[in-house]
Amino acid sequence: MKRTASDLPMRVLLVTHEPEPGSMVSALARTLRAAGMDARILAPCGPGINRTPLYRHPEPVPVELGTREHFVAILTASHRDDSSVPVYLVDHQDFFARSHDDGDDPHTRIERAAFLSATAYAACRALYWTPHVMHAFGWQTSGVPVWGRTRERRRGFSETGMVLTTTDDTEPSGDAMVLARLGVRVEQAIAMGIYSDDGVSLLKAGQAHADACLSSEETVSTRPGQWKKRYLSISDSLIRRDSLSMR
Repeated sequence: MKRTASDLPMRVLLVTHEPEPGSMVSALARTLRAAGMDARILAPCGPGINRTPLYRHPEPVPVELGTREHFVAILTASHRDDSSVPVYLVDHQDFFARSHDDGDDPHTRIERAAFLSATAYAACRALYWTPHVMHAFGWQTSGVPVWGRTRERRRGFSETGMVLTTTDDTEPSGDAMVLARLGVRVEQAIAMGIYSDDGVSLLKAGQAHADACLSSEETVSTRPGQWKKRYLSISDSLIRRDSLSMR
């Protein structure tokens, strides 16, 4: 008999674009841990972070995006407010090692967001840890459900639930020129929901592919006991779907 997610400790990866995870992500990680779930955070390693005391994964981790294979370092830290919460910091010289702001051109910001989303899967493979649910925050990580329901689906993540919390950050507008940086052709981008007559939007595609979309207000107001029920419902439905498809 196939096991369901409720038979195991629920594994949840919270993906944020903030090098220092903000209050919403931090509070949720602590809440999930207190409820007995294996909650972990993945974030970019920003320029102000002291890398010296952090554990570095012994091998460079490959990440596919565009026509090149990039390599990142995965650093492991503990959350500043709760040492029981592991934080995986993705270190990459070009994308994360310098300060970024809204002054970067839109295509660079979109490419960086797509790359960060892709690193979530590369990091899980390197760590031999597959979450039941990936919960992404903001348009900057909205590529997580996009990759999860397309190229990563047959790479071990078909039973991983996708949750997306939207924030007040405004997504930059992009055109078809950025698609080459993301490694997708126009026809692929249309099928994936990334590209339409309105241009390129990771956020719209992420909302279309996610199993659940929440606002920041909904995320903050959700009671601790409701999270496990929400995550279990998503994960178990995916397991049942895959079980039926194999018959």
